[in-house]
Amino acid sequence: IVNVDLIETFSGRSITGISIDPNNSDNLYISLGNYGNSNYVYKSSNVLDVNPTFNPIQGDLPEMPVYDVLVNVKDSDQLFIATEYGVWSSSFPFTNWIPEDNGLGNQPCFMIRQQYYNNPSYPNNIAIDTLVYNWLNDSWITINNEYDYFGQIYVATHGRGMFKSSTFSESKELDYYPIISSEIEIEGISVYPNPTSDILFLDFSVKNDGENVLVNLFDIQGKLLNSVEFNNLLVGDYKKQMDFSYLNTGIYIVKITADNKTFESKIIKR
Repeated sequence: IVNVDLIETFSGRSITGISIDPNNSDNLYISLGNYGNSNYVYKSSNVLDVNPTFNPIQGDLPEMPVYDVLVNVKDSDQLFIATEYGVWSSSFPFTNWIPEDNGLGNQPCFMIRQQYYNNPSYPNNIAIDTLVYNWLNDSWITINNEYDYFGQIYVATHGRGMFKSSTFSESKELDYYPIISSEIEIEGISVYPNPTSDILFLDFSVKNDGENVLVNLFDIQGKLLNSVEFNNLLVGDYKKQMDFSYLNTGIYIVKITADNKTFESKIIKR
């Protein structure tokens, strides 16, 4: 049985985002949408009380819809918001707001999230120094206590896809930049059927004798599950198969490298 209490209303306006301070559960931040209002971001410093209070922290933020709010997991005095005009940030006491537009611009941003677990993409029992393949960055990485995405920020935009910033994560990549699409089309390469329940067919063409074709299969977190290489192929068209029958239902990534080009596709296993 779950008991729900109504603790605050905001003149019938829509609450678009909620963020709890990960270091102090008494602190709750909310964002509000709609045009034609004066305040779009509120804070409660006593949300666990019987009668919590909410105060606006609009400061000098332009009056515009705010679609999401985020407390920095590494610094509770820093706040990020996703707005009609990009991502903005402010530090305590939240009177001055700064646009965070390096690489992101000022297009509408509807969601902002931060990685707040250490190595969340991998099983808790993964061995130290386990080598996995990071398909997004096209590189092998070692998973250990020195490498994770703790603190990395992700932003969902309207019309320009997903962006990420590693300013606060261990990888130290600055500013926002697009997340690479996982669907890269190359002439002469195709995979089907999609979705599949057992067999995935791989069609590709070889243009030069002696060419090698590498096929890698990853789970959605980037862990390499299977790797097959076809060596010293002659010029011609090829049809290969990859067994999906043993995989659990979910989304996987197939990556085919041939002729110094790469084809990537999300495959749904049902």
